[in-house]
Amino acid sequence: GENAYGNTQTITWNIQIPPLGYGNLSGKVTDKETSLAIEGVTMTLVGLEPSNVGTWNTTTDTNGNYSFTNLKKGSYLLTISKDGYNPKTKYIEVTAGQTITQDFQLVPYTEATITYDGEKIVISKGTANLTLINKTLNDPSLLEQLSPKEWLLKVPIQIESTGILYITADDCDWLKLLSMDDGKEAYILNYGILEIKNTKITSWNTISSTPAPQSDSTRAHIVTKGGTTNIYNSNISYLGPGSGWGEHGLAWHNTNNWEVINSTFTQCYACIYGYNVKNAMIKNNYFDRAEPHAGGGHAAAVWIEGANSEYVTIDKNIVHKSNIWIMNSGYHIITNNEIDGGGDTGGIQDVWGAHHNYIAHNHIHHSHPHGAIDVHSATNLVVHDNTIEDNVLHDLGLGVYGTHAIYVHNQGAYNNTVNHNIMWNIQSNAIDITMAHNNTISNNIIGENCGPLAVQSGHGNIVDGNKVYRIAVTAEGFRWDTYDNILISNDAQEYYSEDLNGAFSNTIRNPKGDSFKVIITDANAKFILEFTDGRTFKLNGDAGGHTNVTLTGPGTYTIDVEGVAATGNISGNVTDTSSNPIENATIIVEGTGKSGKTDANGNYEITHIPAGTYTITASANGYDGQSKTVEVKAGETITVNFQLNVETTPPTIINHSPEGTNVPVSTIITVTFSEAMNKTSAEGSFSISPSVSGSFSWDGNKMIFTPDSELEYETTYNVIISEEAKDLAGNNLESAHSWNFTTTSKPDVPEWWGYYLGAGEGVWGRTSSEAHTGNYSAFLKGVAYEGGNWINIGLIAGKSDGYSGADAYTAIPNTTYNLSFWMKGDFKRISVYALTWNTENGSSSGRKWVSTSLGWINPTNTWTKYEGTFTTPADAKKFVVMFRAYGNSTEENLGTIYVDDVNVNIGEGNIIKNPSAEYPISPSIISFSPENTTPTQYVNRTYTFSVTVSQPVSNAWFLDGEDQHNNAQSWTHT
Repeated sequence: GENAYGNTQTITWNIQIPPLGYGNLSGKVTDKETSLAIEGVTMTLVGLEPSNVGTWNTTTDTNGNYSFTNLKKGSYLLTISKDGYNPKTKYIEVTAGQTITQDFQLVPYTEATITYDGEKIVISKGTANLTLINKTLNDPSLLEQLSPKEWLLKVPIQIESTGILYITADDCDWLKLLSMDDGKEAYILNYGILEIKNTKITSWNTISSTPAPQSDSTRAHIVTKGGTTNIYNSNISYLGPGSGWGEHGLAWHNTNNWEVINSTFTQCYACIYGYNVKNAMIKNNYFDRAEPHAGGGHAAAVWIEGANSEYVTIDKNIVHKSNIWIMNSGYHIITNNEIDGGGDTGGIQDVWGAHHNYIAHNHIHHSHPHGAIDVHSATNLVVHDNTIEDNVLHDLGLGVYGTHAIYVHNQGAYNNTVNHNIMWNIQSNAIDITMAHNNTISNNIIGENCGPLAVQSGHGNIVDGNKVYRIAVTAEGFRWDTYDNILISNDAQEYYSEDLNGAFSNTIRNPKGDSFKVIITDANAKFILEFTDGRTFKLNGDAGGHTNVTLTGPGTYTIDVEGVAATGNISGNVTDTSSNPIENATIIVEGTGKSGKTDANGNYEITHIPAGTYTITASANGYDGQSKTVEVKAGETITVNFQLNVETTPPTIINHSPEGTNVPVSTIITVTFSEAMNKTSAEGSFSISPSVSGSFSWDGNKMIFTPDSELEYETTYNVIISEEAKDLAGNNLESAHSWNFTTTSKPDVPEWWGYYLGAGEGVWGRTSSEAHTGNYSAFLKGVAYEGGNWINIGLIAGKSDGYSGADAYTAIPNTTYNLSFWMKGDFKRISVYALTWNTENGSSSGRKWVSTSLGWINPTNTWTKYEGTFTTPADAKKFVVMFRAYGNSTEENLGTIYVDDVNVNIGEGNIIKNPSAEYPISPSIISFSPENTTPTQYVNRTYTFSVTVSQPVSNAWFLDGEDQHNNAQSWTHT
């Protein structure tokens, strides 16, 4: 079309439509216990997308091998089954032109041990389903079979680390979890393996014969702690919250390698919650109206947090009236999600320390969150290095002011990239950069009915190539200095500056468009306007010819562009030395910020390059780069071809981790190569001794190995990368690379003590480095804050986790107890409580926090004795004493306390067992004599043996079964 000057503009889009593409899948199936190949395993592959609908079947051969060929690229669900083994399900992503290798180890089937301990069903040492539980316990007061495949679970299930539970369509179409809002919900707690597939699970109120309502303070839930829970093709509704921290609808704590695929979640509280989780896949699910807690909270479809959380993929989900929350964690992928607020809430919250997350190709609309994509820092938890691109956002916050499409803000958020996003109908600032530094905002299209693109406090931000009506630079009420922000090549009608809180300057460089205004309201503020592309401009209708001017406030300036920049184009072809085209080669025109990629035929084109002489460089994976010097002339297209040599430089390893000693048993292992690698060869070259099973992922040139379970304590591991690792050109690794690391010692945990976790992270145990009396004291150390900088952890004198009081001390109701202890440390403040329970089984629903006369105390760096009292409630049955660190980062630091010589009594004696943390949780033999004696050599001889153990033990005896000893630490036996 013609512009106001009669010039015709031609706009060209390069649209790359990838071919449909086919790939292959192959692998081997072995016995996990023997490592032998398994023949005749049935492999069933089901397509999950409209483009690959269908079912494919095959079986393994005599060597345990299987293969699927000519599969359309896309998502699949693979089921592996064989009589005598536990079945297995795995999500598979087929890539065009590649063969995916996926090996499996099957666990031989062993019938589980199933017991009821008076409070919960316990599954251990094997595999179970609902039918087996019912057959074993045969008690409808625990598990009632309502119809052949419909069940009502009336008590909790606990899956031990050695247990496996399948809740699948084989014997369950619908599992109802009893939820009567009485603190006795029929939850599932998983420390082992849980698979939920092709079934329905919901909370259930038997009085109303309906799912438990959201108004209930607690509902049934499913929580995984260190185990693995996978969910496929299922419908789950009305779960959570439980009575304790982290008991959301479905929760994963400290667990790796889990999947939630192709399932529906309706009105759950935090439908999927992950804390310190790794390598999870959440894909093709539908989330409907995730619920906040009755007392308020986040309506989260997916909620991932914890400093150790990383590499979670959240892809192709539909989210209705709910949010995706990422907190204080990184390296997650949030892509291709459809988020419909339904006029209520809905968005992606990338907050409080979130980093290196990739948020792209999401569609968010008809909601009014603070930010549809909210990149939000908090004190000491700055968001950084996140990429937000190619998202579509519209109809946000209409009628509700304060809703932004993309919000990057607070506490110096930095190195975040926001580009190629499209938005319209945004009530407030479309893109808002507040109290943030050195972020890049580029090539976004901000359409009709939107607020401005705003930089509100902060410096060093690059705003480049955006299309928007107004760009605003201001400090507003935040009062942070706003300077050195550079606005480059933006197509805006207004540039606006106000309330900069000082004489600060920002730069407008090479703006697009024929005419625009610059509005400055501050007397001291200024904009530097500069054209470096050959154009000139008029200022307020003067004679023109300007290329650079400093505009000061207050004032309104009208800029009319006079000349069109003198530009030319570069095009050409990139081949190898045999004249074969090289696809996806990168061509860079140095000094211009312009670059291009070659197509399948090796062709490229780079347009609108200012006239001049440049160095142009071509590079491609597996090839040596090549540079040429060219002159670009106005109005002309110059041809520059490249012929690249295959790279012959062998790759090297430039970094690895971990190394040294005291390595956490939850570590991942990383190897960073000097260049892009053939991933299959690199993964195949990896070995670790002792052997560890796990999975691989990649971050650029960094290969990441994540073990399936924690490593062994106090073990030295040797990692080897052999020379078989190849780069993309086929060059082998220059030399084999190996290193060792040693894991940390097993925590020394004292008997009759406990640890409470409410929020944040801590470690606890006993230590010999500090002791008031004896050899040890108990300690509590704060490791990390959670959420809005909160810490809530406690050291407990008593056997409890702060939720259950089943093994707590017996309490006398309505009685005043004396309390004394010695403490030192550097926490700012510690509150001392008695926790009481009103039932003998110590149910968390009957827990009360009882203040002591000590209130807050302030530990010092010397041992200090504290004395006080507390009075038990009239209904108290059990109690423990807690030393609690609680508050936000301004109230409580990440410190350490040491506690010794705890005494609780009514008048004399001491109720507290192990008051000085002298005894570890597992006793050991310190001395035994005489040794190496064989009494059977003689007849009618008498021997006396002496033994000493680390702490008093109960039920100890010699193997002849006589002379049993109780509560003794040393004894003799004749």
